[in-house]
Amino acid sequence: MKKISFLFLLAAVLPLFILVSCKEDTTVKIMSFNIRNVYANDGENCWNNRCDATAAMLETIQPDVVGIQEVCPEHVEYLDSTCTAYTGFSIGREDGKEQGERVGIYYRAADFELLDKGMFWLSETPDEPSTGWDGKYPRIAVWAQLRESGGKDFIVVNTHLDHRGVDARRNGLALIVDRLSGLKPGTPMVLLGDFNVLPDDECLLALEGKMTD
Repeated sequence: MKKISFLFLLAAVLPLFILVSCKEDTTVKIMSFNIRNVYANDGENCWNNRCDATAAMLETIQPDVVGIQEVCPEHVEYLDSTCTAYTGFSIGREDGKEQGERVGIYYRAADFELLDKGMFWLSETPDEPSTGWDGKYPRIAVWAQLRESGGKDFIVVNTHLDHRGVDARRNGLALIVDRLSGLKPGTPMVLLGDFNVLPDDECLLALEGKMTD
């Protein structure tokens, strides 16, 4: 596996993906997807009306790994019962367990092994439930160390930056970079998520020279 860090941005509620070369004969397809929380007043676009489209999308694109934002219990129940090729986890931003909107990482159960996982809050106190800087809501980053069937390890990091807090986005990304730098030295890493910004936003300066966009 090439020791290269990759960065992929998602600024809208759309599935987007990146191809990562793990070895000469293997490509890992990693997708970021804001699944949209089920409690929003979305009318005909409510979760019950689009859940089957989500399953169809996964079947069509067939990503190996999916980083999902705005995960709710209803999403988890559906994914676990319908998209059975995938397994994974999601973590709630309110308590670091199940409360509040969750950020999750799912992967093909037959092709990948979960070696380690973790999370932290994007705040001045990242190891305890908290809202950072000028953010409106608590925000978190979750990570998973995976091993593909060929025996190569890599790390996927998924986050959902605040939609209002300019300082929260900038400082949150800087915190992610700082935490990841010492997480698993030498292991290739992918950072993805809903960053709630356009690609030219200044908050992304925290990643310059540290990750490949």
